[in-house]
Amino acid sequence: MQPVKIGSFEITRVEEMIWTISPRFLFPDLTYQDFEPHRTWLVPHFSAEDLKLRLSIHTFVVRTPHHTILVDTCIGNDRTRDIPLRRHS
Repeated sequence: MQPVKIGSFEITRVEEMIWTISPRFLFPDLTYQDFEPHRTWLVPHFSAEDLKLRLSIHTFVVRTPHHTILVDTCIGNDRTRDIPLRRHS
């Protein structure tokens, strides 16, 4: 991700991992056909071509004129998950 400038602040997202999951994991009552009409805005940023949802684990680095701040979203590794993870580069 390109850094975003807001005044004298610079914000950068640093991705650790992206994986894809079936939309049914979050929306158990929906099917892939329900997502098809939304393909144009979902792919490629929010879902893969097969309409599996893309989930991201990342952090933010905020640089000010005087500080560098790490914003940890606390959803990263060392968690037990009931879904298999597929790493993407």
